[in-house]
Amino acid sequence: MKIKDFLPRFMLRQWEQWFKKMEGALVYFTPSYVAKNNHWFSPLIAVVALIMVVVLVGIAVGSFFSLFASLLVLYFILTKIFGIRLETGDIFVI
Repeated sequence: MKIKDFLPRFMLRQWEQWFKKMEGALVYFTPSYVAKNNHWFSPLIAVVALIMVVVLVGIAVGSFFSLFASLLVLYFILTKIFGIRLETGDIFVI
């Protein structure tokens, strides 16, 4: 049993007409905030996105190198100043 079995035929036809009108209205709808003659919008966003990608990749690479540099400094501080031996002989593999 479907809902179409319970409703009269004239209601179903009316609903189909309403849905067709709504679909047509949604297809032809353009919001007022979208400019009709704005040719700079898309290239401007592409340029800003490209600049942001370059900046963020630079930040990521800088963070990567600063992490490993700080780990290397920590290793030398632990081994040379405090005399802690960090050898692989202390690692147990199960």
